[in-house]
Amino acid sequence: MNPPMGNNFYEGEMGVLNLSFDGTQLGYTMEETSLERIEDLKEIKFAQLGTQPADLIPTGQGWRLTVKLGETTMAKLAKLIRGFTVVGNSAALTQDLYRSGYTHFAKRLVATRVDSDGNDSTDPHFRTTFFRAFPKVNGPVAGPFGPDTQRGTEVEFIIFYDRTRMGFGFTGHASSVGL
Repeated sequence: MNPPMGNNFYEGEMGVLNLSFDGTQLGYTMEETSLERIEDLKEIKFAQLGTQPADLIPTGQGWRLTVKLGETTMAKLAKLIRGFTVVGNSAALTQDLYRSGYTHFAKRLVATRVDSDGNDSTDPHFRTTFFRAFPKVNGPVAGPFGPDTQRGTEVEFIIFYDRTRMGFGFTGHASSVGL
């Protein structure tokens, strides 16, 4: 088995990931995957110091994982799309409105790096667990269809701060970082 590059999840190329969301294997990612830190900053300005900020105060922080899933099925989409219910080989396209994303839809997301042989890493330092990930499917759910086209589903996971665990998640061993 060829290990992923770097010594942990964040070093080297992120490459292919295998995702598990709320206990359901979503499969491998394709194309580009990005993990982004989101931060809102409030500028503090003083007239006598000019027009540039004299200080920056963080007012919001979060994470966003954007992936393109290469193994889309209706059962997997039912986990990711609110108002999409699958029974057997049939699906109901309805709506699910005005319910808290944090309370009802944000679930555990585990992202595991995959080596060049297609094997999930067993090293906990190549796996990140997010406590509350809220999925947003962006773009087409089905298609494109063509003789030389691979279908993929772009999903953006907004990672909420888990108020009971006092964190977003962890990489490596949870006990090592006090979780």
